[in-house]
Amino acid sequence: MPLHVLVPMMLLSLFLLPHPVHAVHQPPDIPGVKPVCATTEECLDKIRSDDPAVKDEAVSTLGQLKDPRSVPPLIEIVRNHVPNKDEYFADIRRDNYTVVTALRALGMIGDRRAIPVLVEFIKREPFIQLRVLAAEMIRLIGMSSRDVPMLLDLLNDPHTSLRFVIFEAIRRSDDPVNKRYTQRFENYVPRADVIEDSVTPPPAPESIGVPIYPKALYLLYASASDQWIMREKPQRLSKARWLHTFFTKDPLKKVAAYYEDVLGEKSLGREEIEKTYRYGGEDDAEPAYIGQGVGFILKKADRPELKAPVVLVSVYEDKVLEGTAITISAPK
Repeated sequence: MPLHVLVPMMLLSLFLLPHPVHAVHQPPDIPGVKPVCATTEECLDKIRSDDPAVKDEAVSTLGQLKDPRSVPPLIEIVRNHVPNKDEYFADIRRDNYTVVTALRALGMIGDRRAIPVLVEFIKREPFIQLRVLAAEMIRLIGMSSRDVPMLLDLLNDPHTSLRFVIFEAIRRSDDPVNKRYTQRFENYVPRADVIEDSVTPPPAPESIGVPIYPKALYLLYASASDQWIMREKPQRLSKARWLHTFFTKDPLKKVAAYYEDVLGEKSLGREEIEKTYRYGGEDDAEPAYIGQGVGFILKKADRPELKAPVVLVSVYEDKVLEGTAITISAPK
């Protein structure tokens, strides 16, 4: 569904917000208009008002004042917001506008205490407009490498628009550790055209032609397919027809034993496979997140059920996720 149909002017105005700073500011005076509050103390009192218009203006002014003391009560507004019932249609409730104002205020203040709260808000709120707004506020606040683990679930969200914003938040971080880690996302994550929001379903097992490890989680951000809507193809598609990655907390030996059993073959060491096929690309030949690994080279000549002439099954330790990853790919 097109985001320009979903997103009203209040969301488009996000791109006009100033960069967050932590100095306390005075809101500008508007001739002929008396604000409901002008100081942090006054506004913190007014956000408890029973008048929704007064409360909303006080929340907005707190964002302009940029006082860190405002962060806890603004966080409480976000935490206490009752989720909507639908992905594409908001309930007719005044508090939806209030939470929009609180989210924007947190983004303007730029206090990192808001990031975990924004992440949890995105996870529990179904309405895509509010979810993307909260993601934009994470990007506006900025992040460091320690924030990456809490954002991985959002990178695996089925909505392309949300994945795009979170990917950009990580990719544009100034943290040097982050920049090295995000090479993985640059290899795999499709840069979806944010004008169109689409839902990416995990692939059907029969479309892969290789058994999927039981109860393994599909990783959208570490997979690549020509079938997804994208503005820019992932780097990985220059080296593979398609690539699907799954994850489990089960140990490497258990996962490798499963594939040896269902494929009826002995696993090969990484060095043996790389004589013909490279696991990594030129930019991440030895990625730090990959530990010990084994794999299988499968050929359609021997297995008619395969969807490509050659399919690689790679099983390796993922040091970031602290478990075992399974990558099934068709090299070009």
